[in-house]
Amino acid sequence: QRNIAQISRKHVAIVAAMRDPVFHETVVAQVDDLHGAYRQLASLTLLEERHNILSRIHAAGVHTIDAEPDELTGPLLNLYGRVVTSGKL
Repeated sequence: QRNIAQISRKHVAIVAAMRDPVFHETVVAQVDDLHGAYRQLASLTLLEERHNILSRIHAAGVHTIDAEPDELTGPLLNLYGRVVTSGKL
């Protein structure tokens, strides 16, 4: 985290994380057996860890975007526009 904070002080740092929709689908799916329960638990754990990591990166001063691949372009362009407008580039 210390390295991330150092980088974000000198540079405009952006992390664009692409979400896999399969994990969300697994979390909301009906669980019919033990295998399905394990899959759902694994997906929940992964999504929670991912959220925590992105939150820590964001707290260190890095711009973060978390979106599915087909939804990434708009938020990334909006963020770029805000960075340019702020004069940080």
